[in-house]
Amino acid sequence: MYNCIGCLEIRGNVSDVRMNFILYVQSLLAVNVSAVINFLPQLLSQLFHLLTRTSSEDVAMNAVKQVLDILLQMFL
Repeated sequence: MYNCIGCLEIRGNVSDVRMNFILYVQSLLAVNVSAVINFLPQLLSQLFHLLTRTSSEDVAMNAVKQVLDILLQMFL
């Protein structure tokens, strides 16, 4: 799970890369909160980095959704 967003290789056209990012970010929703807590600084750093660097509204929306989901899992 460490560096899961950064390990994507950019191959193919832009829409394929965007879909890979979205699928990767959405797959984090299935991860148990205890595993997320172990990697919380890295995950939040990567998600915020992705959020500030992307020009895709879909990628940004999924990054925000993931940050909110992590926070909800931790506090509920």
